[in-house]
Amino acid sequence: MDIGLQDNLFFLNSYDSNVELNGKFIGEQYNFSNIKKDRYNIYFTKTVEYFKHKDRYEILFFSKSKYDIRKLFENLSFIDISVCKELFNYLLYKVDYAIIIIDKVEDKIYSFRTPNGVVPMYYFYKDGTLVMSMHVHSIAKAIKKVEISNFAIEQLYVMDCLMEPYTLYEGVYEIGRVYIYEFNLNNNSLKKEKVYSFKYEINNNMSLEESISTLKNKIIKSHQKRVGSINGIMLSGGIDSNVMCYALKNCTTSSLESFNVSVKNQKNSEAPYAKKVADYFGLKHREVLIDPSDINEKILEDIINLNFPYWGVMYIGSIFKSLKLNGYNIFTGQDTRLHTPYVNILDDMIFRNKISSKVLPFLGKKLAALKFNKKITRALERCKDAEHMEKYLIKYFLHCSIDNNNVNSMLKQEIKENIEYEKLSYQELFNEITWLRWGQQYTDDIKYMDSLCNHYYNTCQFPFYDIKLAEVSASIPFKYSNKRYIGKSGFGNGFTINNKYLLMRMLKDENVPINLAGRKKAVSSTIHLYFNDQFGKIVKGRLNDSTLLNNSTIINLGLDKLINQFCSENRIYGDMDYSYLIKIYNVFVLDVLKSYIE
Repeated sequence: MDIGLQDNLFFLNSYDSNVELNGKFIGEQYNFSNIKKDRYNIYFTKTVEYFKHKDRYEILFFSKSKYDIRKLFENLSFIDISVCKELFNYLLYKVDYAIIIIDKVEDKIYSFRTPNGVVPMYYFYKDGTLVMSMHVHSIAKAIKKVEISNFAIEQLYVMDCLMEPYTLYEGVYEIGRVYIYEFNLNNNSLKKEKVYSFKYEINNNMSLEESISTLKNKIIKSHQKRVGSINGIMLSGGIDSNVMCYALKNCTTSSLESFNVSVKNQKNSEAPYAKKVADYFGLKHREVLIDPSDINEKILEDIINLNFPYWGVMYIGSIFKSLKLNGYNIFTGQDTRLHTPYVNILDDMIFRNKISSKVLPFLGKKLAALKFNKKITRALERCKDAEHMEKYLIKYFLHCSIDNNNVNSMLKQEIKENIEYEKLSYQELFNEITWLRWGQQYTDDIKYMDSLCNHYYNTCQFPFYDIKLAEVSASIPFKYSNKRYIGKSGFGNGFTINNKYLLMRMLKDENVPINLAGRKKAVSSTIHLYFNDQFGKIVKGRLNDSTLLNNSTIINLGLDKLINQFCSENRIYGDMDYSYLIKIYNVFVLDVLKSYIE
């Protein structure tokens, strides 16, 4: 077996490999300490621990914080899947990581990672060649004849994200979060063993005060184990921002500052609310104001560096560029849904009460023909959809649109198979769907933030995606975790019904002012501002001549017509065009990546 590294790609080749690789293969042992830190190699050099064990094994350990992994191997004389399982269980709550273990005697490679999914690892495995990387596009570029996946195109169309373990490329996959992989290069086989299922307790007797105290303790610990020497916080000014600031101020005296970004001419800006939070917690705070007219072709480089090319690259990337952040340990809130479930009030009525679960669909159908305002009309449609529970869960909980008759039946079936709602309590249902979404939208959110931070030589921490925190949060009685309160709206001084009662109480009990602790997450859509400016011209310029529009899946889904409409129109876009522009953006990104790998 040959072992080598090219750029950030780890090649493991049997001698009779038939896979064609772009570039020269390095057929010798590589000295990882000498890897040059360029924009791709950062994925290996910043976090990798490389060592040999007993002249038989070579280990690559990728982590987001320092951890003495070598100690775990001191007393190991032999490694197989059962030993890997023990390692997995030992590391479960300790560190965010991915690992590769190479057995040079048996030509086997083992790989697994922490089940929160915050450390990426991808692979291509065919004809005796295993190519692994923390950067998915580099694998696709390294291997000849790899193409954009039609199944991925459909997933983006249906849900704006990808299901684990799929990537944007045919034959390139992600190491699943809850599996140990054994690659056997002797017979070109792959064995996977599931080693973790989401654990939580239902119907426990925790009181409200115990729930708040337990949640606070786990949140602080989750932040504490991720602290670095220079720490930054992405602030929006909402309740999650407050919680991160509170937790970090209570667990470290290390350097701590905060950042916020806003876009010129956006309807609502997070900036003033983020500044208030930073001032209250005594943080050095820096703001970036983006002018969409400054966006140019260099944005393509950022897109190529994202493991999932979310459109937020345009504003998050501006923070690193404008502030020249380098070597920071950056905390981001992302999602707190496990311990503060975001469910609609109608969901409560449908799932908690058997009578209302029958009455609401009936009323929805009867009143649908009458004219109401948009809010009531949407509510009635939701009620009507509750008649078919599978459809309801797919549409409102998974946010999937599978009504298009041309959507692949295999994708429809896979989505449906993931929904198991019978004989589950409301809390169990929510927990299971949230865990499922963790392997879809949530990890895609993680991927874009993580790879963007790495691209600019920073580390991104996701404290709310801690496994122990998630297990504890999912066990809190649903009557508390789903409790609502009247709080501040995301923007302005108005009031609204907010769902993050436990977080609000946690902060309020620590005397954080209610105008901060009770504010809804402040998020404002700005994608239309970019499409109205230079970025829109860049997109049209590429899509006008894109060969991707000849793709059969693009045509079947009607995306070719959508792109032609976009390229021919000349209008100003607004907030309500978000879904339309996301579909345009996704096709644009696929075209950029297609050009990159060819």
